[in-house]
Amino acid sequence: MRFSIALILLFTVPLLGHVGCGSEETNTPPRAVIVDDEAINTSTVAPTSVDLNETRANVLAVRDTRYIYPEPEPLPLQKPTPLGANYPDGWLLSRQTVAITDGYSTPVTFSVPSMVDAVMVTVLGQGDTYYALSGWDLGLDRNGNGDPVVLVEDGWVDDSVLAFCLSCRNRIAPALGNFTALAPNNPSVSAVTGEHAMTIYAFQGDLWTNGDITVPETEVVPSDEVIVEVLGRAWPAISTDYVEIDLNIFLTGSQGTDTANAEDNELLQAAVAELTSLFAPLEIGIGALRYADIGDQFATIESVIGANSDLSDMFAAAVEHSPSTGINVFLVDKLYLGPEFGPFARILGISSGSPGTPMVGGPTPSGVAVAIAPFSGNRSTTGRLLAHELGHFLGLFHTSEAVTGQLGAAIHDQLPETAEQDDDELMHYTAVGARMRPSQGAVMRGHLEVRATATSNLE
Repeated sequence: MRFSIALILLFTVPLLGHVGCGSEETNTPPRAVIVDDEAINTSTVAPTSVDLNETRANVLAVRDTRYIYPEPEPLPLQKPTPLGANYPDGWLLSRQTVAITDGYSTPVTFSVPSMVDAVMVTVLGQGDTYYALSGWDLGLDRNGNGDPVVLVEDGWVDDSVLAFCLSCRNRIAPALGNFTALAPNNPSVSAVTGEHAMTIYAFQGDLWTNGDITVPETEVVPSDEVIVEVLGRAWPAISTDYVEIDLNIFLTGSQGTDTANAEDNELLQAAVAELTSLFAPLEIGIGALRYADIGDQFATIESVIGANSDLSDMFAAAVEHSPSTGINVFLVDKLYLGPEFGPFARILGISSGSPGTPMVGGPTPSGVAVAIAPFSGNRSTTGRLLAHELGHFLGLFHTSEAVTGQLGAAIHDQLPETAEQDDDELMHYTAVGARMRPSQGAVMRGHLEVRATATSNLE
């Protein structure tokens, strides 16, 4: 089996890797700026207090130490449970332990009640393994009968040459350690109510690209065990009510940014202001801003691909210091693909997934990283890059990719409203545009980290 990744040098792209580590140690304790009622946990020195090898090896072991579901029940959980005050419009619909043999699980089934308008499926597994869905059907009865809507084609992974499923009605992309799918993520999927059945796929191998954007070898995992959680949003994803996202901003000292000057730092506050303006037409605002210094050993990320990359180490280092809600954002100087790509193979930003895993049940090694060191001749700003990567984290794909699919076909997202090959779109692969569409906002609103505010109408 072969996969490929669309990595564009010097331009921001979604990547299928995360969970993190740096090289140099620091003796300076991080400090937090509290903007709401929950600060980033900085009671110990980060990240040297974290056993990165353990974090990479077992995401679930770390996550379980911060388990936050209200009144958690033993697995399997097969009845809807409110997610509590942090996610007032969210439900835990199913939580199951699932065995994987020779790369595939047995069918995972669950029900989505009529009150739910969007679902997120998360696969929580090992930090050195990639996960995806090899099939996902909606509309079967409890005996497996019926005429289903095929959200993810069965077996697409067997002959794919791309890092995401182009043929899937509801597009997905494999991810490292913790995988997430969001439905609906385009207008062709109108509803998610009913009986669902899916198969988990697990494989290993460092995904990388060469001149023709192909990945030569990956191997299925002979035996594994994962937790599959199904989260529901009992609130119309297409709603235009005002909503917010909370950001946990981890600072590496890049361009002089740290918690001592975060609230007054011109670069940082200008980025937040531009992010706010870009999301404003979608009625998505910025809620709580929380800051922490994570260490200057992460100022330059030398590699971003695979479980042992610097990016993976940085994401993992933040796990024990993350609050129980929000999206982790990392501001660094430079992001390099890796030494095997040469000294000039740099990107501007990266997300742990499209979409990224929410911290509904506890922190996960996930988030977005943005390089804020200036790039000569590039008209992307830090705020625009941040908005682009958060768009990926909240479920958006590139409106147009730089690479082509089979037979040279152009690759675009599944939203008819977005323009093809138009770099005025914020989610174009070049990330130089600023335009966002209402249909993109509808997708983003299905993500559990987009939260309702006191002014929202949750009828």
